[in-house]
Amino acid sequence: MLPIPARHNPDGQAGIAVSWTTHNLLTLDWDRGREHHDTQQTMNRALASVLKALGYQVGPFGTGGASLVTGPRRSGSMTTPRTRPSRGRR
Repeated sequence: MLPIPARHNPDGQAGIAVSWTTHNLLTLDWDRGREHHDTQQTMNRALASVLKALGYQVGPFGTGGASLVTGPRRSGSMTTPRTRPSRGRR
């Protein structure tokens, strides 16, 4: 997570940049570079999907697959399901 002021974003929008990264040792494994890149892209897409599902306002940021969270959770997002009170054993 990294705060991004509006003046540092070409789109002019402030927010929090989020992305999934691997451990630094994996970036040194040249034999599996493509797998590393594909995994990072997949995880970044999943992270953005989860943030959207939680109700945050999310958009793409940069060319590395990061997302920019530009707004708080919308009201009414991720409501907990209602459960019936227990009526005892049947």
